[in-house]
Amino acid sequence: MAKERCQICGIEKAKRTCKIKDALQICPVCCAKLRYDQCAGCAYYGDSVRYQTEKAHRERHFITPINPEIDEECDRILSAVESGHLSHGEKQMRELYKKYPDYHTVLYGMGVCHVLQDKFEEGIEFFKRAVHIFPYLTEAHFNMAMAYIKLGDIAGVVRGFREVIRVGGDKELVSEARRRLGDLEKMAIELKGFNLDTYVDNSKIYSKAFADLQNREFMSAINLFKCVLAIDPKHVQSWGNLGLAYAGIGERGKALECLDKALELDPEYEIAAVNRIGIEKMREGERLEGKIDSVDYYRDYKVRGKKSYIAEILGNVRGPLKR
Repeated sequence: MAKERCQICGIEKAKRTCKIKDALQICPVCCAKLRYDQCAGCAYYGDSVRYQTEKAHRERHFITPINPEIDEECDRILSAVESGHLSHGEKQMRELYKKYPDYHTVLYGMGVCHVLQDKFEEGIEFFKRAVHIFPYLTEAHFNMAMAYIKLGDIAGVVRGFREVIRVGGDKELVSEARRRLGDLEKMAIELKGFNLDTYVDNSKIYSKAFADLQNREFMSAINLFKCVLAIDPKHVQSWGNLGLAYAGIGERGKALECLDKALELDPEYEIAAVNRIGIEKMREGERLEGKIDSVDYYRDYKVRGKKSYIAEILGNVRGPLKR
């Protein structure tokens, strides 16, 4: 739903209520022009002070062109999308994208259209491009975090919501980001026994370990998976992937022990059961050959409710035989 125009400039959309101007509905641009010491206590003033303090530490400088006509068209299309006209709205947004492929609100609109179709990875890429051009697009950071929730990427969620808080600009989004981060913090402590920052740091180590595993840098992967497990001994994926890494260096016994540990923690972790069958057939000293494919089992098969991983593999095997 389109917002009313700023009561000062009459051009931009009103997104803020000015406390020193008799509660006028104003736009962020006019807010910045009016801002002075009497604004102390206002959230936007605090964000501005923080921005100025941090400005010297930012490495990237940018100049973002503003085109109210394009912004208005994006707002109109997204209003239609929100009203249920997704297919028609996406078509219009794509036409706008062809004309303005590097305009931040168009990129944001493309991101929204993608996530509304459950195309979360594609949506995130558009949001990233939007905030690369205009880092203070709070809505893009927020929607990126929400898309990461759908992908089960907690590190991405935390990054997104923290950017919402850092950038500010929309009090409701900032408040919601703080609430969600607080919930994640409680969840991490209750389920894992450590705080959210530790969870995020451990996720980064896991990502590096998995990349090394795919690149067949097995010793590095083993050491990194062990680091993850030292912090989080019940991390099922690390046990499963540690088994593959041991198989990569020919240590069949250790590989099976790790896969058994993964299945002990989660008997429904089908991917470990499948890998165990293959590794069990190997001889001690025989090294795992071939490409190591990437499967996010918990995201794709648990969260998204896809059919059984084992059933899918069997289906892929049976298919060619029928031909």
